Amino acid sequence: LRAILAKLTESGRGWCSYKEVAEELYPDKDYNKVRPTISSYLNHIEELGVIKIKRVSKESYIAITDYGNKVLKNLKEKKEQKVKNK
Repeated sequence: LRAILAKLTESGRGWCSYKEVAEELYPDKDYNKVRPTISSYLNHIEELGVIKIKRVSKESYIAITDYGNKVLKNLKEKKEQKVKNK
């Protein structure tokens, strides 16, 4: 999820491709070899409602949902709270 957020944040776009996520998670691997793993992982995250997936021709793209943004905000706040408590 962090890789997705990083990719979306740095690009400034609302959507990024599976290929971009794969490059972020597995920079030294061939996309065709990690594509099934990426696809399975992203489908699970979609089922949780954190991301949404759209397909355009042969390419698949993802975006973070409103719920996903809330989850990420809560995680960030919890992390900041842990740092303050140390």
